[in-house]
Amino acid sequence: MKIQSLHPLTIILLIATMPLAAASLDMFLPALPAMVKEFCTTETTIHVSLSLNIIASAIFGFSSGILSDHFGRKRLFISAMFGFTIATYLCSLATNVTFFTMARTLQGAASGVIFVMVTTILSDVYTGVKKAQVLGIATFLFPVALGIAPFVGEKVYRHFGWSAVFICLAIVLLGVSTVLFFTLPETKKKETSALSFTKIFADAKTILIKPAFFVNALIPSVFMGAFMAFIAYSPFIYINYFGLDPESYVYYFITPLLFQFIAGIAYQWIVKLLGVNKTLWCGIISAFGALSVMFGIFSNILPSNPMTTMIVMLFYNSAIPFILPTVMAKTFETFPTKAGTVSSLASVIRNVAMAVYIYTAGCVFNHTPLPILYVLSAGIILFIMLSIISLKISNRTPISQANT
Repeated sequence: MKIQSLHPLTIILLIATMPLAAASLDMFLPALPAMVKEFCTTETTIHVSLSLNIIASAIFGFSSGILSDHFGRKRLFISAMFGFTIATYLCSLATNVTFFTMARTLQGAASGVIFVMVTTILSDVYTGVKKAQVLGIATFLFPVALGIAPFVGEKVYRHFGWSAVFICLAIVLLGVSTVLFFTLPETKKKETSALSFTKIFADAKTILIKPAFFVNALIPSVFMGAFMAFIAYSPFIYINYFGLDPESYVYYFITPLLFQFIAGIAYQWIVKLLGVNKTLWCGIISAFGALSVMFGIFSNILPSNPMTTMIVMLFYNSAIPFILPTVMAKTFETFPTKAGTVSSLASVIRNVAMAVYIYTAGCVFNHTPLPILYVLSAGIILFIMLSIISLKISNRTPISQANT
């Protein structure tokens, strides 16, 4: 079943579901210190909800890709959208950290399906350059959503309280889900053959044991894992430790994301000019800049304050656009005929790494920024080591120009 085109409104709303799902990760961060006090809990305990959110996203995202090949895309996608809407509303009803964690876990399960289904549906409809364009837009909007969400969330929280943040997001999701229910066509015909778990596990094993895949899948996993650990604890660092008000925190949080946005624009030009491998070096250099500033803070050469912390994240965020799409191209090159399974496995590795980093950050967090910066520096060092290994593998098996 090949759909020739989608209605423009359907395309816009379909792509919009990805930044909406991303917004759920950090829209409520300015209210997090207040939520900790209201729930009578700790920062580490409330961040268990984020770890479980990411793990659920990995599990359900992986299974949804496989199931959609046999049962179709629309049913799974629309169910996930309405499930995500309900879970978001349930977050607003939480009166304790246990209920909040359960609702956030449901959110993660639904968002994992949404991320996989959107890219899969767009791949069903578009090919070649057009596919790259629409997928590029969806990826491009991700940092925009992460940057705008805390700003909007802070305004809503300041005037109406933290519950209103989730209610507003749920209302938007309900509207988008309803329109897509009526306008989105099925893009994959239901398979008549039986679902073979033996073949699924055999394909997964073949991919996982290939060094080129595993190394390239680990690179964004460790880098984004450390990044999400910082995001999770950033309100406690900026608001509780440095004494900033929630509005000032948002500006310190958004500025590095704006640099990430600009770097994302530059990436489109640089990768054409330099190619995949040399573009990865741009990410390595930017990450090394973040590491250098952190070592300056560790050795007391630089002060530990909001400005130096933000400078660390300016370098760190600027590296992300050079790393993620570059390594994704290298990852898909390992098994081009198994792109769906490759994408699902890479997503699982990435989400598990994020959960591990966030949990580790919670174990070492002592209400000061230094432990979180140590987690970031460990992520950068591991990223640089893996990137060098990846480049050596690429020199033995060069990536075709088509994938640059």
